[in-house]
Amino acid sequence: ISVEEAALGFIRVANEAMCRPIRAITEGKGYSPSSHCLCVFGGAGGQHACAIARDLGITKVYIPSNSGVLSAEGIGRAERVCDEQQPCAERLGDEVLPDLRARLADLARQVHATLAGERFSDSDIALESFAALRYDGTDTQIMIAILDTDTTAQLILDRFEDRNRREFGFVLEGRSVVVDAVRVRGVGHTSTPESQTPSTNATAAGAPRDAAERTTVHFDSGACDTPVLAFCALEPGRRVCGPAIIMQNASTIVVEPGCTAWRNRHGDVEIDVEAAAVATTTGAATGAAADSGDAAVSTGEPPRADHGRVTGGEAGEHVDPILLSIFSHRFMGIAEQMGRTLQRTSISVNIKEELESTTVCVW
Repeated sequence: ISVEEAALGFIRVANEAMCRPIRAITEGKGYSPSSHCLCVFGGAGGQHACAIARDLGITKVYIPSNSGVLSAEGIGRAERVCDEQQPCAERLGDEVLPDLRARLADLARQVHATLAGERFSDSDIALESFAALRYDGTDTQIMIAILDTDTTAQLILDRFEDRNRREFGFVLEGRSVVVDAVRVRGVGHTSTPESQTPSTNATAAGAPRDAAERTTVHFDSGACDTPVLAFCALEPGRRVCGPAIIMQNASTIVVEPGCTAWRNRHGDVEIDVEAAAVATTTGAATGAAADSGDAAVSTGEPPRADHGRVTGGEAGEHVDPILLSIFSHRFMGIAEQMGRTLQRTSISVNIKEELESTTVCVW
């Protein structure tokens, strides 16, 4: 393979390595990545955004204008959070609801007093109540919100079973539910300046309106003559069709072929990933979707498998090492998620604590 193909292979393997934890966390909670928007941060995040979105089946990418320093800004603008928890160990039922509400009310007073002591006004304090529920005989807790409209234990149980079905694919019929603990979370909202809407004429001194230069960039589809644009020169609403490179002060955004980027009124960049391109890279899902309630991983074909090569007349005589590495990451991710689900839902101590189990993927 050429130097460019080898470099592109490294990027594809790195992208798959980044997709792996996204799938594990998102699908582990019973959600499909393809139904969400991909929010990107970090100086190099915008360079991988389109490729990762395609691999995950995502059609919308959102890149904040300050994505290169987003973590640092988040620390400075983070809201104050205070949590108080109290053990309970009661079986869920209508007869324990008054006791649960009394415990929650006591915790709410403690949390409110803590935030008020830090000079948050009543209007800036928001309180949420939760109960840690589990099936009797298991130790996997699910935190369920306790609402003011919950007049019966059945309403709480229904939400617990919905969460259990979404995350694990089943419910234990006839098994009693234990309230391990109650919890109150208080959030003290900080006053932060509103994001300024950029002016339509907000361009840096001397910044060109169009591409400052062009360069050759190698994509999966081949080498492309690609314009390099200054972020400050992009007017809100102006659409940039890929391929293109958008240069920011603290980050770089690569708009791949088949994608369209624009700057919204808040100064952030949104990218539409062509739906047809997503369909060809993600393949048909072999696992059950979250909506069906099955506790399986939604797994598609490895991204852009058409670039994997098997030559020589017999399968296996020469296999593309890039495609082999991508398959390895994908199958290992499936097996690891199977193992975590088995560990979380198992009653056996051998499986739950000593991890005496094996999960395999058979192709």
